[in-house]
Amino acid sequence: CRYGGEEFAVLLLDTPKRAAASVAGELRSLVEDFAFPDRERQPSGRLTISIGVATFPDDAKDAQSLLKGADDALYRAKAQGRGSLCFFEPALHQAVLARATLDAELRLALRNDEFVLHYEPLIDGRDGRVRGAEALIRWNHPARGLVPPGQFIRIAEDTGLIEPIGQWVLRTA
Repeated sequence: CRYGGEEFAVLLLDTPKRAAASVAGELRSLVEDFAFPDRERQPSGRLTISIGVATFPDDAKDAQSLLKGADDALYRAKAQGRGSLCFFEPALHQAVLARATLDAELRLALRNDEFVLHYEPLIDGRDGRVRGAEALIRWNHPARGLVPPGQFIRIAEDTGLIEPIGQWVLRTA
């Protein structure tokens, strides 16, 4: 059935995990063989699917939890790249929750002006003179203190927040 925008759910009854992986592989090959016209770009395009799998009763004890587990696995599969297959693991739910929390905190950080710039001098190696400076963003998180960019830039890129953060950096610098 169609589960959401571009998401579909497939329910397999009495199917062990290994067999579910086999069915997922068959679904992928069906989709990869399908070509469709793309009027704006090329004569034909390729369609790929990402698959998240959760099983009952191993991963969930009720239908709602089963769908949530499959959705968490799908989210991980999408993060791994188009055409991926991922099985639910309990740690997935925690990772998805942590990422969603960080996304919400980043949006709040933009509104609350929690970012700061640190300037690092660019020194000419030949004569030791300062030739410029590089602006380095830090997030002054209310609970965690200064958060380096390596801990939030990737999520900002994935969630579309990189553009407003980049605009803030340009205005501030």
